[in-house]
Amino acid sequence: MQINFKGVVITHKVNPRRKHSLIEVDRFGNVTLKTPKVNGSFIEKLLIEKFEWIVQAKKRCIQKEPVIGKEILYLGELQKIADIPKMCTALNKLRCKNQKNIQKAYDSFYKSEAMEYIPKRVAYYAKEMGLKYKEIRFRKMKRRWGSCSKDAVLTFNTHLMQMPHRFIDEVVVHELAHLVYFDHSKAFYELMERYLQNEENGMFSH
Repeated sequence: MQINFKGVVITHKVNPRRKHSLIEVDRFGNVTLKTPKVNGSFIEKLLIEKFEWIVQAKKRCIQKEPVIGKEILYLGELQKIADIPKMCTALNKLRCKNQKNIQKAYDSFYKSEAMEYIPKRVAYYAKEMGLKYKEIRFRKMKRRWGSCSKDAVLTFNTHLMQMPHRFIDEVVVHELAHLVYFDHSKAFYELMERYLQNEENGMFSH
């Protein structure tokens, strides 16, 4: 179902088995609200509370797909591949002549960058939050930016490197917060916001 809230089109998905509500803004600015079965007043109250965050999140998103083979979405900006030596190397290494190999080059670049950048952010916030994790893993995922297992293994989507630094930090804090609260309760988001209090507050997909 589509909701038009103050000029922002929001896709509302209802799942009676959900325990908590969740707002997602994808990299192109599409907004999705996921809830259990709730009434209209609950939805209105939630959207009023998080509307400013939704607007700010949409501003950080790109408006178009990169031209494959010529452009790349990297750290929130569309950049020319010719300006990123590591990406040029990835393309040359795979001798990219078709769409499949070109996509492999993108995936290889994002994974390399994620493995270099994200562990530093995890280490920083884990120290700030006084938390310990067992391991960090990386893989390309279609529906999640990250996950945290009950045995303290953190997994991050390699395509997080498409997103701005701020977005990456929020995902890192989100997954670390699951080491304390393995849910999306009010206490969980309060913990997140405590360490992101100088930035825009929001919600992210588990």
